[in-house]
Amino acid sequence: MRTLGRDKNQQDTTPKPVKDIDVNTGLVTFDDGSDTGVAGTREDCRAYGYNFENNKCFIQSGNEKANTGNLVVGGHNNVTGKNNKVYSTKSNVNANNAQTQGTNHEVTADFATVIGNGGSAIRYSEYVHAQTPHQQSVSVGNRARAQRSVLMYQGRTTDGTARQEIFIGGIDNERFIVDENFEGIISFSARCLGKAVTFRNGSYSTGAYSHFEHVSYRVNNGVLTELGQDSESLHTDNATGWNNGFSATSATPDYITVDVTGARSVTIDWTVILYINELRTTLS
Repeated sequence: MRTLGRDKNQQDTTPKPVKDIDVNTGLVTFDDGSDTGVAGTREDCRAYGYNFENNKCFIQSGNEKANTGNLVVGGHNNVTGKNNKVYSTKSNVNANNAQTQGTNHEVTADFATVIGNGGSAIRYSEYVHAQTPHQQSVSVGNRARAQRSVLMYQGRTTDGTARQEIFIGGIDNERFIVDENFEGIISFSARCLGKAVTFRNGSYSTGAYSHFEHVSYRVNNGVLTELGQDSESLHTDNATGWNNGFSATSATPDYITVDVTGARSVTIDWTVILYINELRTTLS
């Protein structure tokens, strides 16, 4: 703000504009009209909500320090890993190439994105929107009590072997893992697409497969069980024997497999996108 009045001894307290933020160190420089800019004053720094340390301004606050490529804007975050972009407060980010906006998030999966309040991203490349604010009227306020997310799978089959597992992003062993620390319900709509991309028996296969499903699971005392699977619609052409499915798998942690079945001598590209509604709660 600018101090106005007739007193000639009053100081102009308008903060300098930000000139640059170093994404590797979090160091902020301010525009004073020079080519290089200046470190700025404590007042310049705090006007933007940044942290003033050792006569320099940083976007991190508290004990947060930037690792290579991390950009942290907001207070009381704990950030490790590399190339994370954290525009939130009170969040723990232990991953690489993740992004957050909002507050009170937990991220342990690379390439995840979390927005809203109180989100948890535990699956590779998961996109999460959570709404579990501290001020809610119910007594249970754990992270991810109410959130939705998206997972995208890719895969390819070249034969008719039944139930071949495909993975998130096509990356081996990146699966829909389950948080066994909470009681919960997982429900998702699944959109599975398959398209033949090779010749078969000397002629081009026009094979095409589109399946829309509703699938639900429960986590009870740390055990993942299926509640049901319903086919909402199935559209196919020249896709005899093609199929897809989901299975609860006991492991550490438990996970849900995404499986597809193709056809002999046909190369088929697959994509499955899951739109997930999730409730994580605790026993009273």
